[in-house]
Amino acid sequence: MTSCSFFDNKLLGHLARRNSITNILATGTRAHLVFNSHNSYISPSWYKNKDYNVPTWNYCTILAKVRIHKITEKENIKALLEEQVVYFEKKNWSMDSLLDALM
Repeated sequence: MTSCSFFDNKLLGHLARRNSITNILATGTRAHLVFNSHNSYISPSWYKNKDYNVPTWNYCTILAKVRIHKITEKENIKALLEEQVVYFEKKNWSMDSLLDALM
């Protein structure tokens, strides 16, 4: 759905304008964000104690309760995206090649 990153103790992310969820999100909206991480099957054969003989699943999930702040000003949207591109892309790609029409 989106990419998120932490900057200055804030969770920042973006959605495509055409994503239908943007119609229901407004500044001040409370939301729950779910982050799923690595997960894997755990075989009963891995237990030292063979009395525990049921398979299970190992996973990590975080639920964050947040308040939405929607950025609508073009220059602020561009600054947010530039910050994320610098963080995630390092020097592989820059916003210089992005067409103004896409902003």
